[in-house]
Amino acid sequence: MISFSKFRNDFDSMAEKIAYKKLKTLERELNAIIINHPKIKRSLIGNYTADIAIIHGNFGVILCEVKGIRDKDLHNIEYIGNGKIVFSSGEEIKDPWEQVSKYKNMLLEKTGGIFYIAKKVILPYTSSSQFKKHFPELYNLYKDDTLFKDDLDKLNFGKLFLGIPTNVSLSKDDIRYLCETLGFKIKEDKLNDISVYKITTPQGIFYYDKKVISILKEYNGGLKIIRGLAGTGKTITLLQFVLYKAPELRRELKKIGIFCFDKPLYEYLKK
Repeated sequence: MISFSKFRNDFDSMAEKIAYKKLKTLERELNAIIINHPKIKRSLIGNYTADIAIIHGNFGVILCEVKGIRDKDLHNIEYIGNGKIVFSSGEEIKDPWEQVSKYKNMLLEKTGGIFYIAKKVILPYTSSSQFKKHFPELYNLYKDDTLFKDDLDKLNFGKLFLGIPTNVSLSKDDIRYLCETLGFKIKEDKLNDISVYKITTPQGIFYYDKKVISILKEYNGGLKIIRGLAGTGKTITLLQFVLYKAPELRRELKKIGIFCFDKPLYEYLKK
């Protein structure tokens, strides 16, 4: 007979593989480093290891905890809280939202609190609609910090960066240090690609990664399409491009027209 813990561990393991594979496939487009099983803390009783860590030059570190809870498991859950998920059978597993919060605090302590660290939970087998149906209050509490099955299916990885300030800037040395701290060896070319560089303009000091710098400096007219996942900074890049080009266009007595879909975005760009 297969034990409950073995059954759950197998589903968690498969869920981790799905989440990691999805993120790793889009690592280049996310312009980030995806680390599998990052080492958070060592102690006398063993190592604390998260499921996935994402390091991004403009967003800092995002720690992710993955659980293999299926839609059909939800009606068997008695409650979620006090650090655990309790099933009607009496079996328990750790609460991933509390678990990833602990890992975040451990890493903050380990790095001296000088880096921005965010936390997310990934549920590759759980649809947002079913979770909302069974646990409406928890859904409202955790929806911005959780990637559900439908988010993974639609590649909605903008949720990874939801609620994270975009003024975080990690230098080459910062990223190298964080990778070493998490037990990951990074290649130099990758380090160069995602590091953030300081550029001084008449409008002030801005921090750009290599990809954005190429967009700002290499544009010579004509059609330019900026591709990227939802929430990865396309609109911010457009705004930075306008600010970067403004002095040059002002000298040439030219104007820039910006067209957008909705009024909130219009108001944001206007500011």
